[in-house]
Amino acid sequence: WGFSGTLRRLPGEYDNNFQLTRSDGSQQVLKVMHPEREESFVDLQAAALAHIARTAPDLGMPRVVSNSAGTNWARIVMARRPRLVWMLGWVPGRPLAEVAVRPPELLGSVGRLLGRVSVALSGFEHPGLDRELRWDLVRAGWIRDRLEAIEDPARRGLVERALARFDAEAAPVLAALAKVAIHGDANDWNVLVRGGRGRVPEAVSLIDFGDMVRSARICDLAIGAAYALFGSEDPLAALAQVATGYAQAAVLAETEVEILAPLVAMRLAVSVTNSAIRRSLAPFDPYVAVSEAPAWATLEALDRIPPRWVRATLREACGFSPIAVSGIESLKKETPAPILGPPLLNRLRRIRPLDLSVGSLLLGADPRNLEPAGLCALIERELGTGETADLGLGLYGEARLLGPIPPEPGIEPATIQLGAELFLPAGSEIRSPFLGRVVEILETGVRLLIEHAAEVALSALTPGPSPKGRGEKGQETSSFVSPLPLGEGPGVRAVWLGLAADSLPTVGTTIDRGAPIGRVATAEVNGGWPPHVRLQILLDDLGFGARFPTAVRPSERAVWQALSPDPTALLGVSPDRLPAPLPTFDEILAARRSRLGRNLSLSYRRPLEIVRGFRQYLFDADGRAYLDVYNNVAHVGHQHPRVVEAIRSQVGLLNTNTRYLHPNLVRYAERLTAKMPAPLSVVYVVN
Repeated sequence: WGFSGTLRRLPGEYDNNFQLTRSDGSQQVLKVMHPEREESFVDLQAAALAHIARTAPDLGMPRVVSNSAGTNWARIVMARRPRLVWMLGWVPGRPLAEVAVRPPELLGSVGRLLGRVSVALSGFEHPGLDRELRWDLVRAGWIRDRLEAIEDPARRGLVERALARFDAEAAPVLAALAKVAIHGDANDWNVLVRGGRGRVPEAVSLIDFGDMVRSARICDLAIGAAYALFGSEDPLAALAQVATGYAQAAVLAETEVEILAPLVAMRLAVSVTNSAIRRSLAPFDPYVAVSEAPAWATLEALDRIPPRWVRATLREACGFSPIAVSGIESLKKETPAPILGPPLLNRLRRIRPLDLSVGSLLLGADPRNLEPAGLCALIERELGTGETADLGLGLYGEARLLGPIPPEPGIEPATIQLGAELFLPAGSEIRSPFLGRVVEILETGVRLLIEHAAEVALSALTPGPSPKGRGEKGQETSSFVSPLPLGEGPGVRAVWLGLAADSLPTVGTTIDRGAPIGRVATAEVNGGWPPHVRLQILLDDLGFGARFPTAVRPSERAVWQALSPDPTALLGVSPDRLPAPLPTFDEILAARRSRLGRNLSLSYRRPLEIVRGFRQYLFDADGRAYLDVYNNVAHVGHQHPRVVEAIRSQVGLLNTNTRYLHPNLVRYAERLTAKMPAPLSVVYVVN
């Protein structure tokens, strides 16, 4: 190449790679190929990099450095064997593998980089792409005959489950997908990252194109995501971040998203199986174990997550409905029967929506109001007692702090409610709005799970009149037609909470439309909560059955609410009785920018919507707790009872500025200056 420099060895499995530093400080990468490498292998990589340089010149990919003869590679002799050598420009950055903490922004940038490379490789052709490669995920089934290399039976079973899901879900889809040029090995040593020291790190380049192959493009995302998850405490959330980033840069088909999770698990399974095979052949090779431990940990973590929940999460992350909805866009709605009989039914006309949210003025500043006994007394005062009492409505989707304050540090609390409640007298009879069948009863809770139309689910996919049938007692009933799009679960299910155990029907009982299903339990049975009944609708219960979560984390709200939509209409509550929806984050931000002077600044890249304070904590609208080390007003903490009472009593008498005389202002200045050194004798009131 016509220059000299100092070489520093870089990691590599098969070839020899060196960082070359020249006397002028510039750097390149010198690649010395294994003696068995052919020219076509180098030509494939050089041609691919040249193609990317033309189609996406702003991508920070390595560029081939031509030698003094004007060619992309040369031949040399080392240890009496011919070797191909070629050179690439140096791309500054550090491998993702060396980044211990991988924030969501970094994971999203990994996905975007993979998507941009996929788009840049569109149309690339080369004879070297058509080869058999054991790392090609389309051919990953080869590990089936090598699983004996994994000595631990539990770990072998883990790989067998990943292989079974691959065979059942991914392999048939892969066979039908178009095959294109892919990078093929976006592991965490091949993804370069820049940033840190106050800047969020960002994936900027992809190196080592030696595993390029013609395969399904979704494999590139699956491979890159598998390694990006290493070290994550929440691998599914991390996987969703990578997938979201990819979908922002490249269009993903729904069928590709459906098989992403099985492909990620399969790449990890191939990696650990290959490591086990190589360890048996070269037990002291350090390269064998470089990714083995984190690969096992990630594979084990993903194996513990219900597959249907994984698929729903990834569908939402990539812009699709979390559950695959039937092609029928509109389903005929059967009018639900009232769940209350007279005279309680008449009280629905004066139902009172109850604000139990994080920022509720009804709950006020006293944290005891968040505990069952305090909440019971508060709601009773709000609704009244006896036959003239109003009914209360607990709102679906509300974020509530009905637990310890603060929540466990670092843990996102499950605050988003997936059901709606009616607060009504104990002993009130509850009726089923639709024909159904009791499939599960839990004593703890008490929870009743009713399946609607499991046996006639197909009828719900056909618009038109409901088919008529006969109930157990001979009266005419209507088969249930879902008022909601059916998901992949076994029909639409309803979970009722708060009913007395001795009033429930037995499992297997058919419940006619409008027939009783139980009576509201007392506060003692409800764990101290005021008497109420809670309803959740499940389009896919994910196998939880009656144990389906009642509250979920805010970051997962969209997926859970798609699986368990708003049941308020089935409670018989008229829409005009519902409160106006709260403004969204974006609406609040836009209104503030439009209506408030810019001298009122906001903090953080994404401002916080703070609605409650308690002691040294601030809480956002979703119930996340923040340690308040920045607020310059509440020096004595939030909701301090003495401060709250002092403000309340003074505002009840007088609240004005300092243009008038008042003894308290002077008294405060005298008390404050008495604590200061002699020169500090004058107070400026600024707050």
